[in-house]
Amino acid sequence: MTTRDIAKQVARAARSGSSKSYKGSRPLNWYASLVVIALLGIASIVYSRYELGHKASASTNTNSKTHYAGFAFDICGKLESNLPAAPASSALAAVKGSGQLTTSADGVIKIAQAAIKKHQDTLGNFVKSYPGLILTSSTIQYPGTSALHDGEACPKGSPDAGKIGKVKIETWSSFDSSSGSPLQGNPAKAVLGNGELLSFGYLPGKATPPKPSQKIISTLLQDQSGVSPSATTPSTPGSVPVGSAPTGTVPTGTVPTSTVPTSTVPTSTVPTSTVPASPPAGSTGKVPVAGTPSTGKATTSTTPITVAPPSPASSPTKK
Repeated sequence: MTTRDIAKQVARAARSGSSKSYKGSRPLNWYASLVVIALLGIASIVYSRYELGHKASASTNTNSKTHYAGFAFDICGKLESNLPAAPASSALAAVKGSGQLTTSADGVIKIAQAAIKKHQDTLGNFVKSYPGLILTSSTIQYPGTSALHDGEACPKGSPDAGKIGKVKIETWSSFDSSSGSPLQGNPAKAVLGNGELLSFGYLPGKATPPKPSQKIISTLLQDQSGVSPSATTPSTPGSVPVGSAPTGTVPTGTVPTSTVPTSTVPTSTVPTSTVPASPPAGSTGKVPVAGTPSTGKATTSTTPITVAPPSPASSPTKK
């Protein structure tokens, strides 16, 4: 193809582009591609926001699939005891979360992983699965007591007897939260968070339910860590507690002292001579020495008597 032919083709294309028929046509494909891109972008944004709002709550306990939440009741100024373990009932079998939201008289709600996956880990499901317990935004009933509604007076015998009360629910996101916040909206739809603390009350005026006791918090932390109180081995005298290093103190050895027996030298007892008050007749007046054999003559000794321990008996001296 020569240069002349190429120039003719270019001129023909220019004439067709400048024609009225070509200018009147719209680039529908280009607009369609823009619409598709915009729709895909909007869909991705909607999906991302949905996943962000419905993602599973992160568990602070990586060693267990069970979640735990502490709770307490304050009815008209009286702190009620922990709820006992709920008895099994066939009437509760159809309740959502029944058997998966339980308590064991320790002030802690145990939330099974099955309830979390099915989005049944709500306060309303726990209340429904416990006989005699009622909790709404305007009514509260602790098992074994009468139900109280907003605007009613506290019953006689309670610390706030005669005062007009109201249902109040306070929550703490974790055990170390310094202050709680009131639960807003329908409490039945509130999701029980792992490590969360809740306090339900019927109180007058500006009074708010107190934070659950330290004993409940300790039980909650033990459940989360998977360490039961009985697993702690008490230390006994002379034993090294588990997990602690010995102090490295070497007991001092007692070196027995060698006792040298002392030789006891028997002392020779010298019989004492009895000196008569008056010398007998015919004597020289000298005192005879004891142990000296008698020769018929009285002898005297000017030598002092020396006793040497021990020595063989001395032989008699003859004169």
